[in-house]
Amino acid sequence: MSRIDTSIAINAPIEKCYKTLMHFEEYPRFISNLRSIRRKGDRDVWQWQLSRGSEEPLAWDVELDGSKHQHHIISWHTVRDSDVAHSGAITLQSRNGNRTELRLVVEYTPYTLVSPAEKDIEQRIKQCLQSFKMHIEQGAAIGQASLPETWEKM
Repeated sequence: MSRIDTSIAINAPIEKCYKTLMHFEEYPRFISNLRSIRRKGDRDVWQWQLSRGSEEPLAWDVELDGSKHQHHIISWHTVRDSDVAHSGAITLQSRNGNRTELRLVVEYTPYTLVSPAEKDIEQRIKQCLQSFKMHIEQGAAIGQASLPETWEKM
């Protein structure tokens, strides 16, 4: 498994960051090629769909691990047999009341990456965090980032 551990400071209170992050359906507003995120059934399982140009969208299911601790931690893992296999956690820490440090740790199985632009997954994730920062600080999805479009099952 590969691991990404990155963080970003956001000029917003922790409650606003947490509330925004828990609205998964809104992620396509700041991740451009993310087609949709929808709740599946009555469990805490969410299906993510990623646009891949002319190819069929890539879809995978994510289950929250129940570690939503007082606006501080959101953790998840992909459901068995997903085309994308990863787990991760977002940890939020308040800094001086109106600032939040967001730390993202993701462990994932390396994928067959077709496009040279897809090779730096960590850079893409950092761009997504920057887009989230701009989204929450400015109230709009300025400069949307995109997730790797050509992830394939190994």
